[in-house]
Amino acid sequence: MVPRFALTRGQVAWTVCRGQTPEQSVLDQLRYLKQIGIPFADGAQEKGRGNRVTYSFYDLMDVAVAFEALRRGVPARLLKHLVERRPIMRKAYRDCFKSIPEAAYEDRQALEARHQTTLYQNDIYISFKGRFSPRPGDTQIVDSNHVSPEVLEHLLDQLIHGPDTTTIALMPLMIPIMVYAAKAPYTPTGPKS
Repeated sequence: MVPRFALTRGQVAWTVCRGQTPEQSVLDQLRYLKQIGIPFADGAQEKGRGNRVTYSFYDLMDVAVAFEALRRGVPARLLKHLVERRPIMRKAYRDCFKSIPEAAYEDRQALEARHQTTLYQNDIYISFKGRFSPRPGDTQIVDSNHVSPEVLEHLLDQLIHGPDTTTIALMPLMIPIMVYAAKAPYTPTGPKS
């Protein structure tokens, strides 16, 4: 079972900024991601002006993966493939969450790392093809639990060191995101007076 979040846009921004007040550029990126369907597709959650939109675990992870991809240089226009592969991506999020040991949330080093790059043996990897590949923005998901160690090592070598490819390890991204989401302060919406 995944966490039951109902986060505001402000809480999501605070969470993806790892507990820091989001800068205007982050809020602009959230707005742009919303326009291309991340995390909501085809007007889902659009209840009309003045109604609060909430983000679930899956919505939060859609945003977190998109932000990490942007941070690593994946052009925003290539993120539309995340929308097209939403059911597969969300299954990967659920599988990754289930495989994280509870003790991982208590590891202070993991929580304090803003952008940890540790690779876990039982992790799930999301790889984005770059703008010069035959299929720009296309994603590939590698679940280390379903391949042999030899095949995994070869695949990861190709994905991590391959030309024009960006690979995100899901587990070191998810752990701090879940911790910050659980303690995100309420951020009121609407006009500031």
